[in-house]
Amino acid sequence: MPNRYAYLGPEGTFTEAALRDLRPEATDEARVPCDGVAAVFDAVRAGDVDGGVVPLENSVEGGVTATIAELINGEPLLITGETAVPVEFALFVRPGTALEDVKRVATHPHALAQCRGWLSRHLPDADTHTVSSTAAAARAVAEPGAPYDAAICAVIAGSGTGCTPWPPGWATAPTRPRASSTSPGPGTSRRPPARTGPPWSPSSPTTSPAR
Repeated sequence: MPNRYAYLGPEGTFTEAALRDLRPEATDEARVPCDGVAAVFDAVRAGDVDGGVVPLENSVEGGVTATIAELINGEPLLITGETAVPVEFALFVRPGTALEDVKRVATHPHALAQCRGWLSRHLPDADTHTVSSTAAAARAVAEPGAPYDAAICAVIAGSGTGCTPWPPGWATAPTRPRASSTSPGPGTSRRPPARTGPPWSPSSPTTSPAR
């Protein structure tokens, strides 16, 4: 049976792109989307999957606190690999939506930080709302009666929803906001090697090289 890997979902997230980079042999059935970072860790620790991929750091917003908290506070896991994924976004709207019709924009907090300058120039009066992922934002906009008019998301996430990039061709323009995201994984539930020295604490004595 092929190995299965959990990742921060839904389908179309940059974390899925990281998993595809780390494990290109993984089939669609072997990639398991999870609703949050904690759910990825839970799946690995429970042995439901063979490994997991989560976002660790963004070059604009810094560390992903949910991942760091799990690594520090949860049952120890091994990080067996790491990859950096270029992060590029597009504005996706429902077909027939004009830019002046966009009043509410949904996206992930890191994407909002990365694209805030573009929004201030092109949609200065639009309200912004954060959701669990850029892929979730695209899916929310595509829903009938959606509370949002547009989503900032990856092209792969928006293209599969029936929404379209605004303006046409912007998704392939060289002026997209760019950043990079680092994702560790796939981790395993094997315990790390035993400690080789005493645990460090703030009160531990320190030594200096002899002069």
